[in-house]
Amino acid sequence: MFCVEEMNKCANMKSFGRNTGIIILCLICLLGKSSLSYAKTINVIVDTDIGPDCDDVTAICLLNALQDMGRVKILAAMCCTACPWGAPCIDALDTYYGHPNIPIGTLKDAGFLAEPTYNKEVALNFPHRLQSGLDAPDATLLYREVLSRQPDHSVVVISIGPLRNLRHLLQSAPDRYSPLDGEELVAKKVSLLACMGGKYQEGGEWNFQEDGFSAHYVLAHWHTPMQFDGYEIGDGIYTGKRIFENTPLYNPFCMAFANYPGAGFDKDRSSWDPSNAFAAVLGTDPLWGRFDTGYNDVALDGSDHWVRDGMDHHQSYLVKKMDDQAVSDAIENVIIHTLPGPYDFDFNTAYYCKDGMGDVFSSVNANQAALAFDRNPSTAWSDPTGVGWIEYRYSDGRKYAISSYSISPSKGYPNDAPNSWSLYGSNDNGKHWTILDIQKDQNYNIESEPKRYAIRKLGMFNLLRLQFSSRHPIRVAEIGFWEHAVAKPKERVRSLLLDKRSVSLSVYGREALNATLAPSDVRDKRLIWTTSNPKVAQVSSIGEHTAIVTGTGLGRCTITVTSFERTCKATCHVIVAPSDLPNSWGFNDVNSPHVPGSCSLRNGVYAIRGGGAKIGTWLYRVVDQFGFLHHFATGDATISCRLLSQTVPGNDAEAGLLFRDNPGGLARFVALVVDATHQLILKWRDQPDGDCNSLNLGTANLPLFLKLERTGDTFSAYTSEDGLHWSSSLATHTGSYPDRMEMGICVCAGNNMTTSLVKCDQLAIR
Repeated sequence: MFCVEEMNKCANMKSFGRNTGIIILCLICLLGKSSLSYAKTINVIVDTDIGPDCDDVTAICLLNALQDMGRVKILAAMCCTACPWGAPCIDALDTYYGHPNIPIGTLKDAGFLAEPTYNKEVALNFPHRLQSGLDAPDATLLYREVLSRQPDHSVVVISIGPLRNLRHLLQSAPDRYSPLDGEELVAKKVSLLACMGGKYQEGGEWNFQEDGFSAHYVLAHWHTPMQFDGYEIGDGIYTGKRIFENTPLYNPFCMAFANYPGAGFDKDRSSWDPSNAFAAVLGTDPLWGRFDTGYNDVALDGSDHWVRDGMDHHQSYLVKKMDDQAVSDAIENVIIHTLPGPYDFDFNTAYYCKDGMGDVFSSVNANQAALAFDRNPSTAWSDPTGVGWIEYRYSDGRKYAISSYSISPSKGYPNDAPNSWSLYGSNDNGKHWTILDIQKDQNYNIESEPKRYAIRKLGMFNLLRLQFSSRHPIRVAEIGFWEHAVAKPKERVRSLLLDKRSVSLSVYGREALNATLAPSDVRDKRLIWTTSNPKVAQVSSIGEHTAIVTGTGLGRCTITVTSFERTCKATCHVIVAPSDLPNSWGFNDVNSPHVPGSCSLRNGVYAIRGGGAKIGTWLYRVVDQFGFLHHFATGDATISCRLLSQTVPGNDAEAGLLFRDNPGGLARFVALVVDATHQLILKWRDQPDGDCNSLNLGTANLPLFLKLERTGDTFSAYTSEDGLHWSSSLATHTGSYPDRMEMGICVCAGNNMTTSLVKCDQLAIR
């Protein structure tokens, strides 16, 4: 198992991200071995198909992080597809990590995997040199140029895509860079080909099968040692979620994952490419073993078969040795504990609205308001009066200091472009407003291109409102609120402020704290949050500069935030009063979601916030995370309430009634919930470590009364429109459950980066 606590201790050491010695000690601790050699910097060329899958992004970030640590020197990066956005995407990732001068080549074969994917979004939103793959040199020529300058047998080629670039390299003729042909040049300069491809001992895998001829040709003509990372290695290694949680959202990694359908915002992805890069650079032991006799026989269709002849052909493939979670932790820890930058760019803080990281309100056509923040210029929010308003609120009390904003009218409707408005900011849910900018008599051309406007009054705000005064119908396609993200290499923190000096809350309540660093362009923006008494209040970091304080017991305590280099700190005094919940009711965050929830009772209405990714399991990465208002019940029992409203920040959001047999882990449970698509679901887990099962009971339109009744080991689900006349049993489930269980209201956000707010009343038990 990994020494996670020791890794975290090392993470708090001064200048961790830049101190190679500390990194080495942490990795040795992390890997549980002291036999690894970290003395030599390895020269690598990475060859990636960045775009068809997003684990290439993790691999590129990992290699950049390792270069920052001195473990790797990236001689060049090659895009092995014809997509014009591939090379710019690689360039943007390298630039974000402070390595903007890495040479980048690209495949010049027209039409091969040419469709844009997340790579276009990354390239459009982050600084880089290459505007298109057309601006990048031919990968074959760049290979030859770079290899010719290196010492013999000194380069590791890391292949994480189809092998077409490598085939072209092997087939290349002598040129001005080298008198050797491709095969001779590779044999002379390359020490290892680390290839993510194949399935072992036999099978098929995408990188080989997408261009079977190239895979067949390369393995027949490549005359250096080869190490293969098969499909089975990375398939169960999940990375992504912890990087979302521990790096700024303006990290291009987050944008890539958010725009890849197989992953999405705050989700994991299998790690075929990162595992290959990790093993190539840091070695296989102790994470993996190697099978190193025999050779890889790849057919023209890309299928592979390992020939076990007992001889050493200088070929090997990885075999699993440690559990998948250990490997995912190793990969993520390297990325998380490396400082990006220096950098200087503007980032749209409303970019992840469609991923649940913001709420939108408007005075008219409220059901359309989110269309102004959906990253789709073809959709629009319309205001037939021209004098309405639209608001954007950051989730969970986060505040941002925006330096500019943008408005994009609908294309083809220049006469409906807004021409006059005012922008306001608020930090008390709209009770008081600060004017940030005023614009009058603006004109847009027929193409309705977006325009950017500077903020006249800077400050951190949680809620932003555009009040229009156009006096004619308007259409707005997209609105952006832009933060100037800048990090200079030698700046140090000179002051640190919190937006609140004191906080009063109740047990099970919560409050957000936002910190401001000065100067704002320091490279190391990391913060350390602590509490003087966790029995009174706890504090959890939920973003680059935001933390949530939760009340855990009566009394007073102090929350302290410290700059990572411990040069500055700020404090907030916390007073925690009794909970307003009825006696014997409690609230807890089951299995510690990244963003803590809360529970309060006002005028008979319960407001329950719950975080978490899912009520269910996703291998080792997600285990029943939600907020839970609960009460103990013994034997037969019934719970009912009226579910009034539910916010849905994630696709796996759920809220409803639940019986559960213990407060943590993978517990047995039965639940009657409304999901993100307004479906009523009965779901259950009969074994403590088993899978969940569910039954769809139809559409649920809120408000709606729910009731879950236990008789022996049988649970029955009911609904009602008025709380007096109940339906016949919609479904039942019978299992084996302990006599004493917790019952209550569960709330899961379906998005581990934020919370869902559910309101309910008329809670009753018997």
